[in-house]
Amino acid sequence: MLTATLSIQDVEDAARRIHPYVSRTPVIWSHATSRYFNTPVCFKCEQFQKTGAFTARGACNAVLALAATSVPPGIVTHSPGNRAAGVAYAAHVRGISANVVVPWTTAPKKLEIIRRYDPEIEFCEPTMAACKAEALRISSERGFALIRPCDDLDVIAGDATAAAEFLAATPSLTF
Repeated sequence: MLTATLSIQDVEDAARRIHPYVSRTPVIWSHATSRYFNTPVCFKCEQFQKTGAFTARGACNAVLALAATSVPPGIVTHSPGNRAAGVAYAAHVRGISANVVVPWTTAPKKLEIIRRYDPEIEFCEPTMAACKAEALRISSERGFALIRPCDDLDVIAGDATAAAEFLAATPSLTF
């Protein structure tokens, strides 16, 4: 459980850190959807991100934020797909080994994306508890840094860069 808070400075630092490794994705206004809802509607097109999802942002930030003086022999995460692909990509960028724990029910298309970055893939039972336990075991046994997929401030700060880009690209929106 997170007890710390995230600041705008954390998001700005993440944006600088990950800038060379992620795409600045477009914001597309949907005229048809806007007409349907009678309000402006737009989308941040993170499907154009390096791994096909915004999760590459948080993964890159978490992996790149690891202290340069004490880089672990590898990293490990657990996820049914998008975060696993992001962490595998981030490890590839950083030049360290990655191990991803995925449920054996993971979609073949997700596995294809994950495999692009050559991580070691461990399959487990399709429960969050099983995935987390396996990732913790690998982290402990191999000395790998554990990148928690959802409750890590570096992951959250990196993911938040998509929102920061969205807000910068849509100054006319009001809330």
